[in-house]
Amino acid sequence: MTSGIREIKEVMSRAEESRRMGERTLLFVDEIHRFNKAQQDAFLPFVEKGSIILIGATTENPSFEVNAALLSRCRVFVLKALEVDDLAKLIRQALTHPAGFAGQNVQITDGQIQQIAAFANGDARTALNTLEMVVTNAKISAEGMLVTDEVLSQCISRKSLLYDKNGEEHYNLISALHKSMRNSDPDAALYWMCRMLEGGEDPLYIARRLIRFASEDVGMADSQALSVAVAAYQACHFLGMPECDVHLSHAVVYLSMAPKSNALYTAVENCKRDVKNGQAEPVPLQLRNAPTRLMKDLEYGKDYEYAHDTEEKLTRMECLPESLAGTVIIIRRIRETRQSKRSPARNQGVEKAGNVKEVRNYNGGKRMGEKIVKLYTRQNDKTLYQLERDGRIINQRVYVELHFGDIAPLFMESYDWFTKEAAKRLPKPDDVQAPIWCSISAENCLKPIPGTVVYVLEVPEDHVIYFDDVKWDYVLNRIYLPKDEEDKKAYRQHFKRNRCGKQF
Repeated sequence: MTSGIREIKEVMSRAEESRRMGERTLLFVDEIHRFNKAQQDAFLPFVEKGSIILIGATTENPSFEVNAALLSRCRVFVLKALEVDDLAKLIRQALTHPAGFAGQNVQITDGQIQQIAAFANGDARTALNTLEMVVTNAKISAEGMLVTDEVLSQCISRKSLLYDKNGEEHYNLISALHKSMRNSDPDAALYWMCRMLEGGEDPLYIARRLIRFASEDVGMADSQALSVAVAAYQACHFLGMPECDVHLSHAVVYLSMAPKSNALYTAVENCKRDVKNGQAEPVPLQLRNAPTRLMKDLEYGKDYEYAHDTEEKLTRMECLPESLAGTVIIIRRIRETRQSKRSPARNQGVEKAGNVKEVRNYNGGKRMGEKIVKLYTRQNDKTLYQLERDGRIINQRVYVELHFGDIAPLFMESYDWFTKEAAKRLPKPDDVQAPIWCSISAENCLKPIPGTVVYVLEVPEDHVIYFDDVKWDYVLNRIYLPKDEEDKKAYRQHFKRNRCGKQF
């Protein structure tokens, strides 16, 4: 903005003169957020007196960019992005309007118009500019301007995403990323991360936010999360874009799937409050060093208890200032976090099976004559936190993909088929994307494996789909599975004749 306060006041003076003559002035200010505080204040008295009707347009959040006093005297209208159909209508009008391309006989299909409208991402200016570029580069023929798919693809090769690294959208997206991870939603978290990267965000900024998240929202529930986040920052620093996107993805997915605890965040906020609002308490005498005789005479270090001299490596010595003695700031919450890692299903009867926790989960009673079967399923111990939080655990495709790595696409084809066929036999919850495998063998499932838990389920038999796990291995490994003995013999003969394939 080049106009100074003097120029603004001159315009306002003319508006005031017009008001005295019974005329009101309509003043439209484009990009009002570019006016500084003093310039915006110059409008205020004339708005209050009614000398002007002020209309200010801004692409930023007015709560941040417009003075509170001026904003309070205005009514805010939020203009939302145009829909694809609206933009398509606008494009057709531009093609037929005399001020547009009416005289050029532009030959363009409805599908191509829809592509331009979708590419514009709700922005009419982008839609019209793209249309102009497409028409300019169209193939000239006797019939007119022919828009080809090749020309169109070149003009819409890269979408311009709404993103301002210093504006509201920047904070909206980082907030969406942070809250998606907090909600343990890796799919949404990855989406918002990619939105930021495609918008031109510095990957180091995202990595720094992940480091903060690792301690603020995961904390003592999984201390390894901080190491993963720091490693991702270092990888981004070493490699830069675009190679570092996979490292950020690694950290985002890990943090999303990690158990959550805000005990550290809550504790430090409570401590900061106590430090700010309380007195600067002296250090208790028992915690002070006494390198001189005078300090010893003043009882520095008196009653100090050396924890290593005790069997438990723990003493009852008070370490907080006298006014805060006995205050529980974090210890209880940390201990609760650690306890929940040991026995999160307190109401479901948790037992240890070596280094495996066996969780008994009952269905709440059976109907008359109903047959109940006991099933066993081994899962990652992180599922305990999902169980405690949601009352259930579900399987997502991303979990399977992370487990199988590079061969995941091959396995997911079979998993997706199984999920689809199983849903025809038993109802499937809408948010479940992949099956959870169970076994009827307690002997195999209850073998101790570090980092895992075994869920023992009592389920009505009519809610169970039985299948042969050996044959399922055939499916996963693309081995021919005969339907009967006759088919088996026929396949062996085919194998001998053609000397190809893998024999079973």
